[in-house]
Amino acid sequence: MALPSPQTRGAYTLTNLTSSIPLPQLNALFSQPDFHWGKPLSVPQLQKLLNNSICFAILTDQQEIVGFGRMITDHVTVAYINDIYIKQSHRNKGLASWMLECMDEALSSMPDLRGTIMIAERGSGAERLYKAILGMEELGGRDVLLDRKGRGAVE
Repeated sequence: MALPSPQTRGAYTLTNLTSSIPLPQLNALFSQPDFHWGKPLSVPQLQKLLNNSICFAILTDQQEIVGFGRMITDHVTVAYINDIYIKQSHRNKGLASWMLECMDEALSSMPDLRGTIMIAERGSGAERLYKAILGMEELGGRDVLLDRKGRGAVE
Protein backbone atom coordinates (compact mmCIF):
# COMPACT_ATOMS: atom_id res chain seq x y z
CA MET A 1 0.00 0.00 0.00
CA ALA A 2 1.61 3.20 -1.12
CA LEU A 3 0.72 6.73 -0.27
CA PRO A 4 -0.68 8.53 -3.31
CA SER A 5 2.74 10.14 -3.60
CA PRO A 6 5.54 10.97 -1.20
CA GLN A 7 4.40 13.82 1.01
CA THR A 8 6.57 16.78 1.96
CA ARG A 9 6.60 19.18 4.88
CA GLY A 10 9.35 21.75 4.79
CA ALA A 11 12.69 19.94 4.46
CA TYR A 12 11.12 16.51 5.11
CA THR A 13 9.59 13.88 2.84
CA LEU A 14 7.47 11.01 4.15
CA THR A 15 7.27 7.95 1.93
CA ASN A 16 6.28 4.32 2.18
CA LEU A 17 8.04 3.34 -1.04
CA THR A 18 10.54 0.81 0.27
CA SER A 19 12.87 1.47 -2.65
CA SER A 20 13.38 4.98 -1.19
CA ILE A 21 14.59 3.66 2.18
CA PRO A 22 18.41 3.53 2.34
CA LEU A 23 19.28 0.28 4.15
CA PRO A 24 22.58 1.43 5.71
CA GLN A 25 20.84 4.50 7.15
CA LEU A 26 17.94 2.39 8.42
CA ASN A 27 20.46 0.21 10.24
CA ALA A 28 22.02 3.37 11.68
CA LEU A 29 18.61 4.23 13.16
CA PHE A 30 18.30 0.71 14.56
CA SER A 31 21.69 1.16 16.28
CA GLN A 32 20.68 4.31 18.17
CA PRO A 33 20.95 3.82 21.96
CA ASP A 34 17.31 4.79 22.51
CA PHE A 35 16.11 2.26 19.90
CA HIS A 36 16.34 -0.19 22.78
CA TRP A 37 13.89 -2.81 21.46
CA GLY A 38 15.99 -3.73 18.43
CA LYS A 39 19.45 -3.91 16.97
CA PRO A 40 20.93 -3.56 13.47
CA LEU A 41 20.17 -6.34 11.01
CA SER A 42 21.96 -7.90 8.06
CA VAL A 43 21.08 -6.54 4.61
CA PRO A 44 19.03 -9.67 3.74
CA GLN A 45 17.14 -9.33 7.05
CA LEU A 46 16.48 -5.63 6.41
CA GLN A 47 15.20 -6.40 2.94
CA LYS A 48 12.90 -9.10 4.33
CA LEU A 49 11.63 -6.63 6.98
CA LEU A 50 10.83 -4.07 4.26
CA ASN A 51 9.24 -6.63 1.94
CA ASN A 52 6.90 -7.98 4.62
CA SER A 53 5.77 -4.72 6.20
CA ILE A 54 4.10 -1.49 5.23
CA CYS A 55 6.94 0.88 6.01
CA PHE A 56 6.93 4.64 6.52
CA ALA A 57 10.16 6.62 6.36
CA ILE A 58 10.86 10.29 6.86
CA LEU A 59 13.84 11.65 4.94
CA THR A 60 15.46 15.08 4.88
CA ASP A 61 16.00 16.95 1.64
CA GLN A 62 19.56 15.50 1.75
CA GLN A 63 17.98 11.99 1.70
CA GLU A 64 18.97 11.26 5.32
CA ILE A 65 16.49 8.94 7.01
CA VAL A 66 15.41 10.50 10.30
CA GLY A 67 12.20 8.61 11.04
CA PHE A 68 10.82 5.14 10.53
CA GLY A 69 7.77 3.10 11.44
CA ARG A 70 6.02 0.07 10.05
CA MET A 71 2.86 -2.01 10.10
CA ILE A 72 2.55 -5.76 9.75
CA THR A 73 -0.90 -6.82 8.58
CA ASP A 74 -3.03 -9.23 6.58
CA HIS A 75 -5.37 -6.27 5.77
CA VAL A 76 -8.32 -8.16 7.31
CA THR A 77 -7.97 -9.22 10.93
CA VAL A 78 -5.24 -7.13 12.54
CA ALA A 79 -2.48 -4.63 11.93
CA TYR A 80 0.50 -4.53 14.27
CA ILE A 81 2.29 -1.17 14.43
CA ASN A 82 5.89 -1.19 15.56
CA ASP A 83 9.36 0.30 15.27
CA ILE A 84 8.10 3.90 15.46
CA TYR A 85 11.25 5.96 15.80
CA ILE A 86 12.35 9.55 15.15
CA LYS A 87 16.05 10.39 15.36
CA GLN A 88 16.79 12.39 18.52
CA SER A 89 18.04 15.48 16.64
CA HIS A 90 14.76 15.71 14.68
CA ARG A 91 12.26 15.31 17.51
CA ASN A 92 9.73 17.92 18.64
CA LYS A 93 8.99 18.93 15.05
CA GLY A 94 5.72 17.01 14.66
CA LEU A 95 7.32 14.26 12.58
CA ALA A 96 5.99 11.36 14.69
CA SER A 97 2.48 12.83 14.58
CA TRP A 98 2.75 13.21 10.80
CA MET A 99 3.90 9.61 10.40
CA LEU A 100 1.09 8.34 12.64
CA GLU A 101 -1.48 10.38 10.72
CA CYS A 102 -0.26 8.75 7.49
CA MET A 103 -0.41 5.33 9.15
CA ASP A 104 -3.95 6.08 10.29
CA GLU A 105 -4.86 6.98 6.70
CA ALA A 106 -3.42 3.65 5.53
CA LEU A 107 -5.34 1.78 8.26
CA SER A 108 -8.55 3.55 7.27
CA SER A 109 -8.11 2.33 3.70
CA MET A 110 -8.46 -1.30 4.89
CA PRO A 111 -12.25 -1.72 5.12
CA ASP A 112 -12.11 -5.28 6.50
CA LEU A 113 -9.57 -4.57 9.24
CA ARG A 114 -10.87 -5.67 12.63
CA GLY A 115 -8.26 -4.05 14.87
CA THR A 116 -4.85 -2.53 15.37
CA ILE A 117 -2.38 -3.38 18.12
CA MET A 118 0.91 -2.00 19.33
CA ILE A 119 3.14 -1.97 22.37
CA ALA A 120 4.11 1.23 24.19
CA GLU A 121 5.84 1.98 27.45
CA ARG A 122 3.16 2.70 30.05
CA GLY A 123 2.95 6.40 30.92
CA SER A 124 5.34 7.47 28.17
CA GLY A 125 4.94 10.34 25.76
CA ALA A 126 4.70 7.72 23.04
CA GLU A 127 1.68 6.14 24.74
CA ARG A 128 -0.03 9.54 24.96
CA LEU A 129 0.77 10.24 21.30
CA TYR A 130 -0.58 6.87 20.10
CA LYS A 131 -3.78 7.42 22.07
CA ALA A 132 -4.20 10.96 20.76
CA ILE A 133 -3.38 10.37 17.08
CA LEU A 134 -4.50 6.77 16.52
CA GLY A 135 -7.21 6.50 19.18
CA MET A 136 -5.41 3.53 20.75
CA GLU A 137 -6.69 2.27 24.09
CA GLU A 138 -5.15 0.07 26.72
CA LEU A 139 -5.99 -3.58 26.25
CA GLY A 140 -8.50 -4.50 28.92
CA GLY A 141 -10.91 -7.17 29.89
CA ARG A 142 -9.98 -10.82 29.77
CA ASP A 143 -7.15 -10.39 27.27
CA VAL A 144 -3.47 -10.57 28.10
CA LEU A 145 -0.46 -9.65 25.98
CA LEU A 146 1.85 -12.64 25.59
CA ASP A 147 5.38 -12.85 24.22
CA ARG A 148 7.69 -15.61 23.07
CA LYS A 149 11.25 -14.77 22.09
CA GLY A 150 12.60 -16.27 18.88
CA ARG A 151 16.13 -17.33 18.06
CA GLY A 152 16.80 -13.91 16.53
CA ALA A 153 15.69 -11.98 19.65
CA VAL A 154 17.95 -9.27 20.99
CA GLU A 155 18.87 -9.24 24.64
